[in-house]
This record gives sequence, C-alpha cells and structure tokens, in this order.
Amino acid sequence: MKAIRKPIGITILIGMLFVAACSLPFTNGAKAKELAREYVEARLVKCGDSYNHFELSNRSFSGGGMNDPVYWQYKGLVLTVHAARLDLADKANGVEWHGYVEFDCEMVRTHVDGRWSEWSSICSLPFMETVLPLRKQNGQWMTGGISRGWVSLPVPPKSPPRFTCDDVPK
Repeated sequence: MKAIRKPIGITILIGMLFVAACSLPFTNGAKAKELAREYVEARLVKCGDSYNHFELSNRSFSGGGMNDPVYWQYKGLVLTVHAARLDLADKANGVEWHGYVEFDCEMVRTHVDGRWSEWSSICSLPFMETVLPLRKQNGQWMTGGISRGWVSLPVPPKSPPRFTCDDVPK
C-alpha cells in the first residue's frame, strides 16, 4: 500500500506544478489587461456606459476657429491582450511577460459646434495610441518600448481630465 501512495503523491505534486506553471501567463495577461484599463480610465471620464474625452481641437470644424471644444464619446471599450514569446535574452534580462494591449471600441461619436455626430464603428482614440506596450521585468510592470525607453506603471496622464459627467453634452 505504501508503494502505491508515493507515485500517486508525486503524480499529484507534478500535476499541481504543471497547472501553476501553465496559469502564470494567463495571470500576467489578466494583470496586463487590468493595467491597461487603469491607464485608459486615468485619461477618460466614465459616465454610465460610455467613456468620454475632451480636447480643444487643433483643427477647424465647420468654419469655426482653432481650439474649438470637442467631446469624444466611446461605447463598448474593448481591450485585447497580445502576449509575445520570450526569448533567451528576455529571460536573461529578467523579463517575465512581454506584449501589448490593443484598445478598440464598438462605436464613437464627437460633439462639435453644439451637436453630436452620428455614431461610427471606426473607433479612433485621439487622446492616446491604440496600443499600449507592456512588460513585466523583475516583478515590475512597465510601458514604453525600446525607442521611448521603459517607464514603470502607473504612468500618470499628460494632463488629467478637466471635466466631469455633468460637463458632457446631452
């Protein structure tokens, strides 16, 4: 009976280690998505089921002047995690996860000259890039890249939103 217990115990232990090792990339992917959502929410104002952004435009709309106020409203924000394969150099440098999160939405509209545009399914995010490169190195999450350098998260927005849900046009 003792001879049977040892192989079963070892098999269970190996199985538990395999499950833990396989779940690590999924855990890091979930963390990457959480960090990307925090990154977006630091730059947008969430009102009900939409995310909103305000800017003074650097272009003229409908014959108006420069610096016209423009509101962007997004619905159905979608964050997709893309993990890259780590090579030996990454591992030697302490990189535990590397990839990017892609931002998209189901629809977007703008408010210019006192009225809302029609909803569009072509989601553009003028307030930031549509891809957030991420890496976890030596236990620290970072964003940036080789050309810009890696910066520890969280990264504060260049300028925090200066409006509330009450300011968003109806």
